[in-house]
Amino acid sequence: MILKMKRIKSILLLLVFFLVFTAPVFSAPKVFTFYELKALAEEAGFSPSLSPTMAAIGLAESSGNPMAHNDNLETADNSYGLMQINMIDFPYYLLGTSRRKEFGIDTNEALFDPLVNMQAAKRIYDTSGLTAWSVYRHGTYKKYLR
Repeated sequence: MILKMKRIKSILLLLVFFLVFTAPVFSAPKVFTFYELKALAEEAGFSPSLSPTMAAIGLAESSGNPMAHNDNLETADNSYGLMQINMIDFPYYLLGTSRRKEFGIDTNEALFDPLVNMQAAKRIYDTSGLTAWSVYRHGTYKKYLR
């Protein structure tokens, strides 16, 4: 009986070991809160007075998901990350190519990095203002303000 119990215990330990160390690890992508986006905006260079608006825009654009990607060519979108930075390239309009150079990034996927994305948003804001984001122009960001 004791030998049988030891054998069962050994089998269970092996099973647990197998499940713990060989099972794939799945984790949901981090979703940013209003206050995390606000702090990120300030880290990227937005003023404390403007950072709440940028946080609300980020929530309206991506629901706080840094991995958000909208590739709807019918609406001329190829937008990445928290602030949905549009990187569309058409033969007659090379926005993505121009912005990669401006932002100092090699690939559009670099915009999945939250800080890189918010820094790109700061450059866009500095040249185009808040109206660069449709959620600002349409006022849909307001429901996310705190």
